[in-house]
Amino acid sequence: MPGCVVGCSGATRSSGGGHDCARSTPENNLFGTGTTKARHFTLYSLRHESGGSARLDGDIPAKLHLMNPMYHLVDKVNGNRAKHWWIRLGTKDSDTSHTVAGNLAARLTGLGDEVDTAYYWDAGHGADQDPGDFIRWIAQVSGHKSK
Repeated sequence: MPGCVVGCSGATRSSGGGHDCARSTPENNLFGTGTTKARHFTLYSLRHESGGSARLDGDIPAKLHLMNPMYHLVDKVNGNRAKHWWIRLGTKDSDTSHTVAGNLAARLTGLGDEVDTAYYWDAGHGADQDPGDFIRWIAQVSGHKSK
């Protein structure tokens, strides 16, 4: 489809997943502690700043697991997870890769969960073009009846 590329957008994050060598991104701040504003969470950026023998702080791997839904769906499957999923992404979303939603939907479907996935054409990050459909979907999966 020749027009398809026109509807997609390039990434705004580097290949480090938003990890900035200067520790200035919100992603770096997410891994901060009560006494440290921001920390490295990949060896690449840490070693780029501190040298080849630097080691990540010991709590970083566990924090990465908490931030990665696939860990809870592949490595340590959470049997108490929600079984109904509504996943939406804009085709011009430059913050979340289309493969993130695709992989998540594929794994959830493989686990037997109900997954409703759609991509909004020409929409960016955080797009919400069908809120009414979302409310109807919630009512359907929860069994809620209008009064």
